[in-house]
Amino acid sequence: MKETFKQEVVLASAGTGKTFSLSNTYLHLITKGIDAKDILASTFTRKASSEIFNRIFERLIEALENPEKIKELKDLNIIPQEYTQKELGKITVELSRQIHQIKILTIDAYFNQLATTNRAAVKMPLKWRTAEPHETKSTISKAIQRYFESHDEKEVEFLITTLSDKDAPRSFLNSVIQATSSILDSARESTKDSWLKSFGESNTKITWNQLLKKAEALPPPIDRKDAHKRKNKLIEAIQEEHLDKIFETCTFKNNYWYNKPISDEWVAFIEDAKTFLKQKFGEQLKKRNATFEKICSSIAEEIESINRQRKTYSFNDINHQLIQAIKSNEIKPNKNLHLLLDEFQDTSVPQWQAIRPQIETTLSQKNRSFIVGDAKQAIYGWRSGESKILLGLEGKYDLESNELKKNYRSSPTITKFVNKLFQGIGEYDPNETNTKSLFE
Repeated sequence: MKETFKQEVVLASAGTGKTFSLSNTYLHLITKGIDAKDILASTFTRKASSEIFNRIFERLIEALENPEKIKELKDLNIIPQEYTQKELGKITVELSRQIHQIKILTIDAYFNQLATTNRAAVKMPLKWRTAEPHETKSTISKAIQRYFESHDEKEVEFLITTLSDKDAPRSFLNSVIQATSSILDSARESTKDSWLKSFGESNTKITWNQLLKKAEALPPPIDRKDAHKRKNKLIEAIQEEHLDKIFETCTFKNNYWYNKPISDEWVAFIEDAKTFLKQKFGEQLKKRNATFEKICSSIAEEIESINRQRKTYSFNDINHQLIQAIKSNEIKPNKNLHLLLDEFQDTSVPQWQAIRPQIETTLSQKNRSFIVGDAKQAIYGWRSGESKILLGLEGKYDLESNELKKNYRSSPTITKFVNKLFQGIGEYDPNETNTKSLFE
């Protein structure tokens, strides 16, 4: 009968012994006869992965040289009580022989390894490499340039009009690069229908002409000298079809102006105006989204073409290729893989989409899962890191939840201050729309 292993998510602040606990878990699996190729220990920096790797071998060598260290490993239930120094030596030698198969690496490096192993499935050329940051930016710029070159003037003019913004950078190309780069990864994983979702639809349809007639029939909002000027400004805004101005001129805080309640006619008009504005803003948003969908799908195709020519792929490109191959069942999760995932609070949505099938397979096979992180230490928001993924794991899956509380690095005063400073961070609402979508 296949042995079942502990499956847990661990919340651990800095200095509470995450690396120590992860290396303990790795050693325990090795002494259980699990091959190195069937254990993935991942984190987010090469320095951290090197530290984990070194810690594992250091503890084995220390135990071989010092009987007290063997006792320590036994006391922590890392190795069986009956283990002798000779047996531990065999384990150390065997792990050294498997050194080329050891998977202690960054999550991006793991995805690179997976893409290389499954090159045909992810549609990668021979001898591809990971792009440097400046190459990734160059690829996006080149793709956008090709987009402009391949579209007629009217389409480009429409694009400029749609993306025009008073706060946008002076350079229109920079504006497009900025807008495209920030949403390209999400856009590539979205369906066309999700872009063209309707906003602000209402059973009541009001035309510009109808709204204008309603405004012209209004009395002044209150009985006050010059109050009619507010009505005139509203009519001008409607004639200009300026949505922001319409909202500014027709609404009043709590329906009062100069401490006087506005007329019932204005109150009724405001409700009509809200319906109209919601409808029009929805149409604008839908139009803008349709433009972005068209841009992103075209640019994504250009990026893939340039990547094939240059044989360079960004981490996000690799994630995208992997996700497509996993969705099409061309890459199947490893049923024997045990997962030790560190710094999981910094996992991005694309990374989550790529690693999720493996996590679910590991859990279903009752293999060891040790997923650790701390929402207070989330620092990868700039590259779509989402700490809610870590916080939602326990509720989504049948995972044991643990917490490392003792801090070995900082004094109680510092620890207390940090916990108070970050109070509220790490709170999780499973019913929040954005949170739900992560686990659908």
